[in-house]
Amino acid sequence: MAATGIERIVAVVDAVAAGAVRLDDVRSATGIPYSSAHRIVGRLVAQGVLHRGADGSLAVGLRVRAWGAVPSSAPDAHANQRALHEIRDLTGESVQLYRRLDGHCVCVASAESRHGLRDTVLAGTAFPLTATAAGKVLLAWSPPASDLQGADERQLRAIRADGWCVSPQEGEPGVLGVAVPVPGPGRAAVPGPGAVPGPVPGPAAVPVADPVAGSAWSATAALAVSGPATRLRPHLARIRSTLLDNADRF
Repeated sequence: MAATGIERIVAVVDAVAAGAVRLDDVRSATGIPYSSAHRIVGRLVAQGVLHRGADGSLAVGLRVRAWGAVPSSAPDAHANQRALHEIRDLTGESVQLYRRLDGHCVCVASAESRHGLRDTVLAGTAFPLTATAAGKVLLAWSPPASDLQGADERQLRAIRADGWCVSPQEGEPGVLGVAVPVPGPGRAAVPGPGAVPGPVPGPAAVPVADPVAGSAWSATAALAVSGPATRLRPHLARIRSTLLDNADRF
């Protein structure tokens, strides 16, 4: 039986990954007492490391699966992290790389701002696709017949026409996100129209536009900057240009 707290946590995750779907299965596989197993499972579910279905069954959580979305080869992972840090230094703000996973926008890599931990988004953090600028970009450049998660299609067409998205982050008062699509192999970054709106648009304030001709391709990821709206608003043009200039590095 696992002895230390860390060993017990690892044992529980290993048990679920190996097929344990009920608490009794976890207990049988690990030998951990019921009360301890119940507490550990509850905390792991709360952190997204494990997922509990509507029927109570356990599975590996979205956070762990998001770790698997990070490039597996060390050179790619190191190159991504180096690029994120360079973009962070150019913008002065937190930078994240997001991918779509199970109807969520999941951060797979990030470089935290030097301004403090408030702006940090950790790898593995998941948001509803409609809650962030990055999620809206992933929806706007979704493959045909994708589930748009109830998003406003007029807003998505406008985002696609503009080539980028700026949006408040739901659940984080005062936090703004700026995001652009990451093109697939052999694709160039979206140029966008070049104009930056004065007031920051909200979900109902984005002007309607037709999709950009010839842009019928899907984004592999979204590159984003996040931070306090008061700090980002004066620099939207520079942030947007920096993201677009670097999107094809991922």
